[in-house]
Amino acid sequence: EKRRLSVRGKHQVYTLVIMILIWSGEFGFGDDIMGRISLPSVPWYKERRLKDVSLGSVLVLVMVRMITTNLNRVRDGYLMGNCLAIMSNLRSSIRNLEGYASMRLVQVTVDVAKQSVIKASRRVVGAR
Repeated sequence: EKRRLSVRGKHQVYTLVIMILIWSGEFGFGDDIMGRISLPSVPWYKERRLKDVSLGSVLVLVMVRMITTNLNRVRDGYLMGNCLAIMSNLRSSIRNLEGYASMRLVQVTVDVAKQSVIKASRRVVGAR
């Protein structure tokens, strides 16, 4: 079932994602959030209790959540493209991720690969 964001909610999400995309392209941003900025706790993150975690690990978890939600419910190509662009911008800086963030990143990578294979096989079958 596709779940649509409200217009206001969609604009807020797009604005935040664009801001993060711009920041992620700045020199030093990835290094700062991955290694220099640490959070003692993240009380609003409900999936798992996070303590003494880098801001980079939290950002990866948020991006993974957005990608997963987009794959499973929202299906917004613009949002997906920008989330993947953020992850691409951060790729050379990602290090020392919190264990849970690493696990979720691998899981979403596998999910994206599976969905790509399924879509490709449907195209091949449909082309026959």
